[in-house]
Amino acid sequence: MKTICLAACLFFAQLFANGDWNQFSTKDGGCTISFPAEPTLVQQSLRVANGQLLHYDIYLAPFEDRGVFMLLVATYPQSIANG
Repeated sequence: MKTICLAACLFFAQLFANGDWNQFSTKDGGCTISFPAEPTLVQQSLRVANGQLLHYDIYLAPFEDRGVFMLLVATYPQSIANG
């Protein structure tokens, strides 16, 4: 299986330059990221080609009342990962 990490910031850099950030690792230890707050983990699956499942974890951390930071970790079935 192939795992891909995608981090998305929904702000301009000057908005979150201040404050305490804490480092977190994904449950499998494959990625490490800093968030402004404790992230919430959402686990989901999506049925893809040939009925296989694409599993993904979404880590969500609120930032004040201005938005959210997200890390998405997707694990592709071997047949899709090899293209």
